[in-house]
Amino acid sequence: MSVNFYNNLAIMAGIDLHDFYPPGVVDERNAAKFWPYAVGAPFWWPAAWVWGRTGTVTADGWQMIDEDFSLFLVPHTHIVGVPGPMQAMQYAKILGPSGSEPALTIRSVTVKGAPLAACIHGAVGLNLNCWEDGDHPSGLVLSVTSVKTTATLGDVVAGIVKWVSVGLIAPQLGKLAGRRYTNRAARRLLKGVNNLDAPPKWLRKIAAKPKAIIEFAVEQATKRVLDPLAKKTREMIEGEQQGR
Repeated sequence: MSVNFYNNLAIMAGIDLHDFYPPGVVDERNAAKFWPYAVGAPFWWPAAWVWGRTGTVTADGWQMIDEDFSLFLVPHTHIVGVPGPMQAMQYAKILGPSGSEPALTIRSVTVKGAPLAACIHGAVGLNLNCWEDGDHPSGLVLSVTSVKTTATLGDVVAGIVKWVSVGLIAPQLGKLAGRRYTNRAARRLLKGVNNLDAPPKWLRKIAAKPKAIIEFAVEQATKRVLDPLAKKTREMIEGEQQGR
């Protein structure tokens, strides 16, 4: 079945799940988990990885989109609930690292070596969106264009591998590193004071200040390491199919 390529006229909208802070909640551990937020942005959104657009290569007069494209600073708004004072900080935390990138790319059609992004069914595509616990295929994309293609089995499997490796494993390793750093830093602050094995809550908060930076750095480094895995998987599948 033929599907549309992405171009810069496309638009993304979806539901992402993040923590939510109702009135009276100030601690992250007491925040409401997996709260629905409506998200959306057009592909011409100024906050985007511009090198993921194809320059002079267009579809119906609009730049096409390759595998490196990503939307940044994606607007979020909670769907239900009364926000408390801490929700303002939560919005800043969500908006800063927020992103949305194509889930499916077509290896047989490239621009400057980069596979082009495409829909999964007709004019409907899927983007990997940021959630509190990683990246998930929750961004629906509408891309109306006359330029079409057909995805191979390798393209589809590569998209799944990308989601699992870059969208799930990398963020979880980042969070693990953040937790380990917090515990270790808190124990170092306690050293010489007493021999407590479990740092008190107030000390953990002090030690956790650089936690977000540690998590982000480890997540991004892991993504760079795992990113080629999807490409290798696609090449392996297509190689086996050609050898039959």
